[in-house]
Amino acid sequence: MTTEARRLPLLHLYIDETGSRHPDKAQAISKHGFDWFALGGVLIREEDESEAKTKLTNFLNRWPQIRSPLHFTDIRAEKKGFAWIGKCKYAKSQRRRLSIFYERADPITDKRVEGYFHGIKDHGLAFAKNTSAKNAPLTHQDFSVVLLRIEGKHKSSRMMPQ
Repeated sequence: MTTEARRLPLLHLYIDETGSRHPDKAQAISKHGFDWFALGGVLIREEDESEAKTKLTNFLNRWPQIRSPLHFTDIRAEKKGFAWIGKCKYAKSQRRRLSIFYERADPITDKRVEGYFHGIKDHGLAFAKNTSAKNAPLTHQDFSVVLLRIEGKHKSSRMMPQ
């Protein structure tokens, strides 16, 4: 490596994966039953790493429920340090309303997503009351108060996950 190459500034890439290790093999479907694989990460300039760690610490201080690494599989499955996600009904517990922003797709999919939102807001969840009571799902009256609006955003919107 040349001296000039050694002087180039560094980037740090932190990556993680989720899903089946072999999505192209039918017999290798993972325990959760999904046949997909995703890879995500965070790219940080070396000189910004200290600031990124401070921001992560601040984030964790605002969300004291999070006591383990942010693994998508655990978050989605509401396991380990993320079991609280399925029980916290966060907006209601904070006495706040919720605006939902989703990434737009095609007109048919967008209509379907917005239809789900309005269906839940107007009628509640379609769970059987006798089997879902232990989870204390919100009622349609709760949803009509908590859910304010839904809006599709393009990927280029600054606040949408990239």
